Amino acid sequence: MKSLTLIAATLLMFSATACTDLSQSWELDHARVIAVRVDPPSLAPGQQGKITALVVSDDGTPSEISPAIAIVPTEDPVVNAAIKIELGTWQVTAGDANAIAAARAAAQVPADKPFQVQIGARFAWDGITRDAAKTVGLGDSTASNPPTPVLTIDGAPLTTPPTLERGKKYQFAMSNFAADPMLAFHWAVSTGLLTKSETAGAELEIDATSIAGPAHLLVTVRNPTGGVSWATAKFVVQ
Repeated sequence: MKSLTLIAATLLMFSATACTDLSQSWELDHARVIAVRVDPPSLAPGQQGKITALVVSDDGTPSEISPAIAIVPTEDPVVNAAIKIELGTWQVTAGDANAIAAARAAAQVPADKPFQVQIGARFAWDGITRDAAKTVGLGDSTASNPPTPVLTIDGAPLTTPPTLERGKKYQFAMSNFAADPMLAFHWAVSTGLLTKSETAGAELEIDATSIAGPAHLLVTVRNPTGGVSWATAKFVVQ
């Protein structure tokens, strides 16, 4: 039990900065956890949700991975009765209605609100280890993750890696999303100069400092209920 408590403390200590320390908000220039998702982000009694993360390597290559470890960082028996994490499959399982009601009551959470629990997760890829936290809602299954973004470039579907020329600007967007004050958008790239990175559409300039060859772009979409989705794409700088 003491070893799990130590792991939990370590996970939460590092998770405070795990998803927020890019050099610039739009630069993919070193390894990071970009986002952690539980699907769905809020669970009805007995429901399960899978944990995954969007990570990037030192060269800016994004990938979607499962945790190396994930835990509920508390020894409170009331909370631990309300949520479990299945090792290996990395599924979060909500407890039964009585367990969640007891956790709500102990935390003085209104009966019509989900009981929120923060889980800690460690992710490992390409010889890299990073920690992150994710809040999961219990007792309510109405929350969902946004749909996966469908990327476009200059109004055309982004299906194969396009070749981008120096001295030009390109418009990236999502055909299934528009500006929405209830959603938070975040774009990032491994090269070039990106503007409007916190909007539903971003502009990428391939300037003189852009590195020739393959490059990467990603976007995340977050909603107010803890949901997140993402999409990634490759492009080539000529």
